[in-house]
Formats: sequence, C-alpha cells, structure tokens
Amino acid sequence: MRLLFTISLGLVIVSGSAQSHYFGYKAGFSLTDTWGNDDFGGSKKLQSGFALGFTYDYLSGKKFSFGLELLAERRGVELVDPIVPEPLKHSGTAGMYSVYGYTMHLYYDYLSLPIKVGYCGDNKFFGSYFIGAIPALLGLSSKKALISYADHSKRTFTGSSSPFSSGNSYSIFDVATFIDVGCGYRISKKLILQTSLRPQYSFTTLWVEGIHSRNYGVTLSVGIKYNFSSKKD
Repeated sequence: MRLLFTISLGLVIVSGSAQSHYFGYKAGFSLTDTWGNDDFGGSKKLQSGFALGFTYDYLSGKKFSFGLELLAERRGVELVDPIVPEPLKHSGTAGMYSVYGYTMHLYYDYLSLPIKVGYCGDNKFFGSYFIGAIPALLGLSSKKALISYADHSKRTFTGSSSPFSSGNSYSIFDVATFIDVGCGYRISKKLILQTSLRPQYSFTTLWVEGIHSRNYGVTLSVGIKYNFSSKKD
C-alpha cells in the first residue's frame, strides 16, 4: 500500500499542467462471498449487498488518474443448511419438531477508503481502468436465519453485534485489492456520468482466530462527478 501511495503522489507532482479535480457520489449493487476454511457445513451462495458514498478523482493532462473514495459497504455470505446451532434444533415448548431446512444470511458492514490509480480517457465517451487497495473498518456484523421445521412451521431469528464488543470473533480491520473497469459520458464540461465493475479480494482474514476465511466479491456501480477545477476540461 505504501508503494501505491508513493507512485500516486509522484505522478501527481510530475504530471502536466492540465489538471482537474472531480468530487462526486456513487452507488452500487454487490454480490459477495467468503473463501478459505470456513467450514459451516452445507453450501454457500452469493449474498447481495451495496456500496455507496463519496468520491474524489484527480485527472492529469496525460490521462493519468488518482482517486480516493469514502464508502459504506455491505458484504456477506448466504449459508444453506449449515451446521445448526443447538438452541435452534427444535421448535415448540416440548422441542418435538426437528429442523427440516435452515438458511442463514451473514452481513458485514464496513466503512472503507478505496485508493486507486490508473487511466481515464478524455473523450466525450471514454473508458477507465484502475488498480487499487481498500482499507476498511468493520462497523457492524449481523445475521438473519430462516428455520423450517418438519411440521412445516418457520421461524426467523435476527441478531447483530459490534466488532468492538467483548467476545467479538471478527477482525476489525480488512484490507482488499481490486481492479476497476468502467466507462463514462461527459454530460458537460463540468459533469461526468460514470459506471464501473469492480472485483475485489481481501488479504486479511474475516475472523480473529480459528477460521481463516476472507471476503471477496464484485460491485457494479454508477456515479456522477463534478469538476471543481477553475480550468475547463
């Protein structure tokens, strides 16, 4: 990450005189999962989530671009028929009905700061290509479980916890790498509409100890940016 910062700042300093500073907002839909030795039993599916927040982009006259983002991200995983926790194995006061089906949605809400460098075209219709890193702070972990019993009854259980609470088993910090491929349209000399597809993979583990699983996923986002520079594009 230090190398990424050094390269970015160096290119900003030595770039040409034509410079633009864009501030904007973006929102996206994501599909995420975990990989590693997270043996919950059963099978896993992609969990839908979101990424939204504010963006800053520096564009030089040589089509070099450096960017920072401040995003709220929801990542997670859907578990189908995992190992059932003991308190959920039976329903009713007599505990006479056994579990028939079990689906759990795990959600991880992060505050992230993506840092990216790459190419951004300067035509009316243009393409963009970036690589970068995403340091992130876990704000809340939550879950929603849907239990189906043999008597065809269903129950829903929900819960959440802060990573700063005692007994927390999640890692507070996460660092991921990503590539970002997109395209855009210059609405005017000051305004840009842009979309991008971003696969990302975490280096750090999701759990503090024991289970060495990591986040990964892909986000499709749309954003709008305004050029605050005094010089026109």
